[in-house]
Amino acid sequence: MTTLEKTLIVGIESKIGVPLAADMRKNGQKFIGTTRRLGNKSLLYLDLTDSPETWDIPGGINSAVICAGVTNMEACAADPEYTARVNVSGPIALAERLMAQGAYVLFLSTNMVFGDSEKIPGPEEKPTPTTEYGRQKIIAEASILQLGERSAVLRMTKVFDPANRLITQWKVALKKNVSIKAFSDMYAAPTPVFCVTQAIKYLLASKAPGIWHLSGDRDISYVDIARAGALALGADKSLVKPVASPGEKVSPRRTIMDMRKLQEAAGIYPPTVDKTVISAFVEKESLADASAAIWRE
Repeated sequence: MTTLEKTLIVGIESKIGVPLAADMRKNGQKFIGTTRRLGNKSLLYLDLTDSPETWDIPGGINSAVICAGVTNMEACAADPEYTARVNVSGPIALAERLMAQGAYVLFLSTNMVFGDSEKIPGPEEKPTPTTEYGRQKIIAEASILQLGERSAVLRMTKVFDPANRLITQWKVALKKNVSIKAFSDMYAAPTPVFCVTQAIKYLLASKAPGIWHLSGDRDISYVDIARAGALALGADKSLVKPVASPGEKVSPRRTIMDMRKLQEAAGIYPPTVDKTVISAFVEKESLADASAAIWRE
């Protein structure tokens, strides 16, 4: 590793880390990526569940974005102790180490820090998490922000990409004229992954502190997402079968957030939810190719 100034992408193989690295590479920006897997000498091994004393963090890191984490809400509820090591204690310890070296740290978070609310929450709104995942994220957020002005949090609604696993499964079935099931009582305000990378790059470049929101412009049910996808693919929307989500409901009815702060500062305006959904169904699945490129280096 050189001591040149670089960005550290923690969790470079994540659904955000992969497109972020691809975008930065395309624009000639220097970065170092971390992985929990062994075998790629171009990546830095770093496991957030390991003792911080074992982390070999190179010098010359002037900014970092923490993409790694357990985002599955059921997994967080089933094993809160382990997932808190990945989502809470690990990121806090890493942020502390990086900021002690003079780095700016951006922590990626979620709209799930809010429960159901009549209001569309802005960055200043008091969090009201109703899930273990949301509770873990808000603890990590608060602790990292308390470390100083070189820290920031980017909360995001559901991120859509053509390589999204659920979208991919639905596409395969619909193209074969096979029916699919979609939850009628789960909602999202999808935002495209390219807007996420834009927001991250803006915050890393400006080193803007505090809490920032990135959100789609409205909420939409998963049934309506699937139906819109079917129409975009030229399939019969009657192939989409509405079902209720199993067990305890974990998705709030309102997921949209107020992102005017980011719009005014960075000029980032995500496309409409309708365009985001259609693009996810009809665009090329490039994320897997980008991930493979990381391992070929």
